[in-house]
Amino acid sequence: MRKYDIIFNGIVVVLVVFGLIGCKEAIDENSFIGTWVNTTTEGKSWKSFSLHGDGKAELIYWNNNTAGPCTWKISDEKLIVTDNAEKILIDLRYKFRSKTKLVLSGTPENIVMSGDGIYIKQ
Repeated sequence: MRKYDIIFNGIVVVLVVFGLIGCKEAIDENSFIGTWVNTTTEGKSWKSFSLHGDGKAELIYWNNNTAGPCTWKISDEKLIVTDNAEKILIDLRYKFRSKTKLVLSGTPENIVMSGDGIYIKQ
């Protein structure tokens, strides 16, 4: 009987370990809501962007032009912002360094970023 207890406990441990490996940290989309300002003084990425609780977004470029009405979502561990024509304007991985510091990284199709885009919540 002792042998079966050891086998059973071993199977339980293996299942728990594989279950924990498959778990992803839940993302609170409310953490993204607000206006985010780029920490650099110029560049090829966005000067600032605002994300709203209703899924709407505004992007402001360095020349102060805007992207027009946009929508945003979190998908596949990326922040995605699209315009009315469903063109993707932001499709970048994200990482919070704190509650007010957001880092976007990756290579979007429509711009060339030099390094990560670091944004501070206003």
